[in-house]
Amino acid sequence: MIRREREERLFKTDINLAARRDKLTHEAAVTLLRCERAEALRKWMTRERLTQAQAAKRLGVV
Repeated sequence: MIRREREERLFKTDINLAARRDKLTHEAAVTLLRCERAEALRKWMTRERLTQAQAAKRLGVV
């Protein structure tokens, strides 16, 4: 009886970990995309010698 309960808990834990892994993989991909976009923006600002305010105006944020 105890062994079966332990196996059931382990099975549920495995399912939860698999679900979390999929979510983390998606979140990691989104985070990487955001980082790449921020890096591209930073490089553009450096190349154009822009302040944050100037870059915001050019991008139509302000």
